[in-house]
Amino acid sequence: MSAVSPRPMFVAAALALAGAAETAWLAHAWLESGHLPCVATSRLDCEALFMASGTMPLGLPLAAWGHAAYASATLLALAAAWLEGAWAVRSRAIFQGLALAMALYSAFLVARMLALGGLCPWCLLSAALSGALGLLAAVDLARGVPAGLAGRAAARAGPAAGGVALAAVMVTLTLTTGGHAVAPPRGDPRTLAAIARHLRASGAHFYGVWWCEGCREQKEAFGAAALDLPYVECSSGAPDSVREYPTWDIAGRRITGVLSPDSLATLSGFAR
Repeated sequence: MSAVSPRPMFVAAALALAGAAETAWLAHAWLESGHLPCVATSRLDCEALFMASGTMPLGLPLAAWGHAAYASATLLALAAAWLEGAWAVRSRAIFQGLALAMALYSAFLVARMLALGGLCPWCLLSAALSGALGLLAAVDLARGVPAGLAGRAAARAGPAAGGVALAAVMVTLTLTTGGHAVAPPRGDPRTLAAIARHLRASGAHFYGVWWCEGCREQKEAFGAAALDLPYVECSSGAPDSVREYPTWDIAGRRITGVLSPDSLATLSGFAR
């Protein structure tokens, strides 16, 4: 076994596995329903964060990125604990860099949440797990590397520099490819909420998929009231007659494209 105790890596593997499970559930819920599965008291904050810019780096939801990072951290930590010699050392160093990057990137995401004025409980839990992994990696790195490894200073600096570089890449992707900025909804919030509730009560359906920019724009037109829209996530299947997104089914009529709240109110017979 490696001269360095494997115990911190087992602890890290347990933390990373918990994060992988949480982000897998969040990613599945995102792909199935088109939004984060938040409890009632946090629904508005979660919907605002879901529609905000920076949630889709390279077109993939943040939950999917998080799951990939946590799953990789789990495998690397286990490899560092179970393997021997140079393989254990390399796995440990890569884990340290990844964990530091996850912690730094999570700090950036928390800062963005605070700036947007919305705090998602599941996002905060993931940030706490990433922070714990980063702290564990930093402590493990500070304790040194196995005796006999050439270039102790370089061995310590490598994972730290790699972590900072990876975090910088993810921040850049988030800011440049994470989606457009959300414009504030036009109209009285109470009227928008009433229209959304009427659409649901009247049996209308709003068919969309999570990667569709038009679907996001349609939700943005209603602001916080988007949670009350009769949205149907179609990434795992849609009615045979639905070929484009967003598609509305209102009073037996199929209409494709982003519609204004006023148009939806007229089409559904909303009484002002």
